[in-house]
Parts: sequence; C-alpha cells; structure tokens
Amino acid sequence: MCPSRSASSPAQASTVPLSTAIGGRRPTKPTTPSSTNPSASPPNSAFDARSERNLATLLPEAQKAARRFLTKAIAAGHDVRILSGTRSYAEQAALFRKGRWGNPGPRVTNARPGQSLHNHGVAWDVGVFKNGQYQTAQAPYVAVAKYHDPETTEWGGSWKTFKDTPHYQLRHYVKL
Repeated sequence: MCPSRSASSPAQASTVPLSTAIGGRRPTKPTTPSSTNPSASPPNSAFDARSERNLATLLPEAQKAARRFLTKAIAAGHDVRILSGTRSYAEQAALFRKGRWGNPGPRVTNARPGQSLHNHGVAWDVGVFKNGQYQTAQAPYVAVAKYHDPETTEWGGSWKTFKDTPHYQLRHYVKL
C-alpha cells in the first residue's frame, strides 16, 4: 500500500520504467505453485510462495534488486516477505480511494493509477514478521532498510513526505 513518490495530482509528472518507455516487455502475471499449500514455497525457490509470486510480477531488474534485499535481510535473521509487486490500474485505483471521498480507512497512497511504479513492475512492498505475526510498527521496517542497495533502489522511508517504510523501487526510470 505504497505511493510512488511521483506527484499526487495528474498535472505533475508520472513515471514509467525505461524498458516500458522504449517498448520493453511488460511483466506477466505469476503462475501459482501446484502445491496444495498456498504458503509453501514453489520447488527450487529461495523464498516463501507469496514472495515468489509477487517477485514474478516484477521486471527482471527489479526482481534481482528485491531478491538481493530479501537475501541479505533474511541472512541477518529478519523474517521479511514481499507482499506486493506489480499492480493493475484497478488495484491502484482501489488503494487510492482508501480514506478519500467518504471511503473508510487511512490514505495509503498518493499515487493514482499510472503514477505508481507498482503499475510498471519496478516497485514492491515488504512485510516484516515476528513469530509469524505481521509487524505494523515502523521500527522493524527501518531496521531492514539497511539491506537495500541505495545505488539501485530507493526506500520509501527516506521520502520527505508520506513516508512509506514498506516500499522499495528501482531508482532508474524515466520521468514523463
């Protein structure tokens, strides 16, 4: 449930990854493991099934960056999972409506459909778990942020406004 740091109004710049801007391949929907246990990892995978499904929706460069981050964080003893990868415009619109126009809940994004890097396959959200329980406090997200590569990825917790500590995205994309 994360914003792109791009504009909150349609008049401001939106973003797309370079590969999409120059006619690159869009990410495909992941296939579900044939396991009867939806939380079980698919064969030959490094991470839990949900993370693997979400990783599969990202463009290859974003997959590599997210896998490097997860590998480092897990090796350091953190239970971190990818909870969201590429989103459809409809999914982004539903998130944008939260907390607006009488809809319940807090605002979870400032990005309209097409403005979020989630729509372009280069952003992902993580969840930090302790004893199997999803953590909502900011401290665990700040603790794992040190495992991302600031040369290739940007952490939503470093944004000046609308800090989004579960969010990561590739740094390299085209601003339109």
